[in-house]
Amino acid sequence: MVRILLLIFFLLPSVCFGAPLNLDVEKTYTTPPVIKNFRHWFGSIEYGWIYYLAENHIAGFETELHLQFAQKKIIYALLIFGPAGMDQNNCVKKYKKVIKNLNKKYGHYKFMKQTKDSIVEDLIVMSPCHPFRIGAYKLNTHWLYKDGSIISSLLGDSDGYYIETEYFFNKDSNHYDNVLKSAL
Repeated sequence: MVRILLLIFFLLPSVCFGAPLNLDVEKTYTTPPVIKNFRHWFGSIEYGWIYYLAENHIAGFETELHLQFAQKKIIYALLIFGPAGMDQNNCVKKYKKVIKNLNKKYGHYKFMKQTKDSIVEDLIVMSPCHPFRIGAYKLNTHWLYKDGSIISSLLGDSDGYYIETEYFFNKDSNHYDNVLKSAL
């Protein structure tokens, strides 16, 4: 019985990969998908990209959604939170909250990667978020599945802080191995 439960526990995250906002990635689209609480900003299926803006802040964030299409199917989605809703005092806290919610939906992440410029050690900062804003520090959290992957990143620029969550929908059976090898 314990073996069966462990098998279900370890296999469940790899089977339950789903698209954000209940997008249907198997569907062939002829018109831009209608997404609840988002409005079509610009782009088209024929162009290969469609951009959406949230009608209202989501969980306190200004939000954008970018969809990439190939053969009229969604192959990639980028959900961007920020810069409104994050500041120098709460960017890490907000990122941890997003990661916690992604873990609930997709299972615990496979690995987290930190990119830190050597200048970070020499900086005197008043906020743990400042290195993100100047581009000296970046966090990436990865979920890997047989049919795709998710990467959520905390980064910043002169306009503020962002949490970008990328969804890759890939039917390539080697996708999981390729992403893992490139990360190592």
